[in-house]
Amino acid sequence: MKLKRACAFVLSSGLILTPVSEYMAYASPVVVQNDNYTTSTKENITTITLEQNGNLDQDIATKRYQMGPSKYLSTGIYKKPNEPITIHLSSTDQIVYPRVVISDPVLKKYQDGNKSGIQLSLGKNEISVPEGGIVYLINESEKTNIPPTVTIEGGQKIPYFVLGKNTLSDWKNMLSTYGDVPVIELVSKHAIITAGIKQSRHVDNPEKLLQYFDEAIEHANKLTGLDKNDKDYRHKPTTYRYHFRETSEEGYWMYAWYNHTAYASAAVDKILNSYQFKHDGWGPWHELGHTYQQRAWMWGGTGEVTNNIYSLAIQKHFGNQTRLEEEKVYDKAFKYLQQPSRDFNSNDDLFLKLVMFWQLHLGFGDDFYPTIQRTYREMPQSKLPGTDAEKIQTFIVTASKTANYNLTPFFEKWGLYPTTETKGQIKNLPQLTKPIWQLTDSNVDEIMNGEDGEQDKDNQAPTAPTQIKSISETENSITLQWNLSTDNIGVKGYEIYRNDEKIGTTTSLTYTDTGLTPNISYIYTVKAFDEAGNYATSEPITVKTKEKVSNDLPQWDPNKVYLGGERVIYNGLEYEAKYWTQGNNPSESDVWKLLSDTVVEWSKNKPYNGGDKVTYNGHTYQAKYWTQGNTPGQSDVWVLIK
Repeated sequence: MKLKRACAFVLSSGLILTPVSEYMAYASPVVVQNDNYTTSTKENITTITLEQNGNLDQDIATKRYQMGPSKYLSTGIYKKPNEPITIHLSSTDQIVYPRVVISDPVLKKYQDGNKSGIQLSLGKNEISVPEGGIVYLINESEKTNIPPTVTIEGGQKIPYFVLGKNTLSDWKNMLSTYGDVPVIELVSKHAIITAGIKQSRHVDNPEKLLQYFDEAIEHANKLTGLDKNDKDYRHKPTTYRYHFRETSEEGYWMYAWYNHTAYASAAVDKILNSYQFKHDGWGPWHELGHTYQQRAWMWGGTGEVTNNIYSLAIQKHFGNQTRLEEEKVYDKAFKYLQQPSRDFNSNDDLFLKLVMFWQLHLGFGDDFYPTIQRTYREMPQSKLPGTDAEKIQTFIVTASKTANYNLTPFFEKWGLYPTTETKGQIKNLPQLTKPIWQLTDSNVDEIMNGEDGEQDKDNQAPTAPTQIKSISETENSITLQWNLSTDNIGVKGYEIYRNDEKIGTTTSLTYTDTGLTPNISYIYTVKAFDEAGNYATSEPITVKTKEKVSNDLPQWDPNKVYLGGERVIYNGLEYEAKYWTQGNNPSESDVWKLLSDTVVEWSKNKPYNGGDKVTYNGHTYQAKYWTQGNTPGQSDVWVLIK
């Protein structure tokens, strides 16, 4: 059975829901190298020396994961339907030969994200399967003296960004050159991100995006107790990548499954936009957490809980307020803890349950869960708990020994009751002296250390700046304005951030950002701060610099095919195609981006992106984020400007 909901869920099946230059062929090949993974590309010919990352299934079993990362090695090649391609496999001393997979650009079925592939033979391999898709390779081998090299003849290059090799300028050129291919892919040391070509509009900064993905995955490895320098192979992180993909399968918003996690087309911005991933990426963090979950301490009712230990850790790592504080989950938890009788397992509030697990992290530090997970990896298979009851009692013992305290009072407070046998295993540990069930993200020092004078410390942040807006845009500058913040003692000033980077500080309510590029959208936030160093951050705003209208552009032709980057004039206004289009009216379709410095009348049929401005009933409004059909002045998605 598949459960259809916005959050992922553990199911019995294992599914967790939630035009080319004629001279190009003679150009010097482009080489992309990442450890043992080397790619050399000429027109219609791609040569790759494959990584040897070992047997992934064995690694997943060793780590005690339920899912893990992806076996796929990216090639940057797309095969059209019914198009034959040829793959030459060189001589190698590997025992197991590589396989090739042809995968849909946008998944239609979750099973297709975990194809086993076609076995290659030494020499020439003709691949003539009817389906089209991205070409991936699988090479599950330990390191040998002669890693295999494959040469792919045929197929098409795609917009393919590799962190450390490509630049933003390269990315724009790729979208312009290969805009007729239906897929984009971005690759880093730890991640592969795959989506349909139409979603390229969400990619604001591919380099920063991939850096954030690598940062999140490395933080997840740390939380799992993995270290590349560890001498014990069980505690070394995998060198396989985690695959984040777009799906069009009905009924799924986001989910985790073997070999990949996937995101509905309407949610794919969370894995393509760097700001969204860093500050509003709970969905991807949540699904990534599923791939790290250890079955041995995941009992009934916690499948959608323990993965969120990763969500919270990544959220906090990126400098965000935790969801437990932001959504006042602690208040609900404390009301539950005050009940005369409590049963943790019968409570169906997943976030309330998460508080218990997170309090162990808050109380016993950053090494608590790494040690927990190392302990489970080192348990002999025969000692691993099987039933829910066994998992609960084993976790109480393991947590107590990791904390070096008898945690019976803590777990009983939460409604998890150790058996007589369990109590006997932890009875000689030091008694718990701190009420760790009272912990929140904000009171750790007060509860754990009993700091003197804590009540006199100013912990109250200012109010966040509101009504942030642009009051002036030129080709090279943007002037921002916002409302006054207040504070219990006094606001010291404001820090201004552009695309998540600090660009200035001011004590006034306006700031002019200069030296900008024409016709580029920028995301701004303003942080108010006080003398004690408390901060409060405004909602983000997207503002675009001006560009002069070109007078020699052609009029839009409904019968003509336009590629991404092409510009036209329609009703006296200049538009630019975001990607391939034909017959879509520029004034009504999301495929066209308005470049002219003119605010047009709102249309209920036209999609608008964050930052777009419209007029309606004599007022000017700006969209906070993507919207269609929501009336300005009646919907919160629109902000009144004037």
